[in-house]
Amino acid sequence: MAANLAALGAAVSLVALVGDDDDGARLAAAMDGAGVAFDRVADPGYATTVKLRCVARHHQMLRADFEVDPPAAMRARLAERFVRALPVHDLVVISDYAKG
Repeated sequence: MAANLAALGAAVSLVALVGDDDDGARLAAAMDGAGVAFDRVADPGYATTVKLRCVARHHQMLRADFEVDPPAAMRARLAERFVRALPVHDLVVISDYAKG
C-alpha cells in the first residue's frame, strides 16, 4: 500500500517492525526504491514477517505467512515511533490484518 501511494505522488512514510535479517533489508530496499520513507523498528532477535504467495496462471492459489509475535519492547518502540510521526502527516493508514 505504501509503494502504491508513493507511485500516485503522495509523500509516504512507513513505520514497521522488521528483523535484522535479509527479508528486512529487502523490504527496506523496496521501500527506498519506491520513494517511501521507511522507519524500521528492527531487532536482531525478531524475524521479518514473510508472506509466500503461490500463483498459477496469474491467480493466487495460496498464501502462507511466516511470522512470530514481536517482543513487548519492540511493540513499545513501534508505538513511540508512530506517535513521533503523527504531527508531520495529514493522513494515517493502519493495517493490522485484524490482528488487534
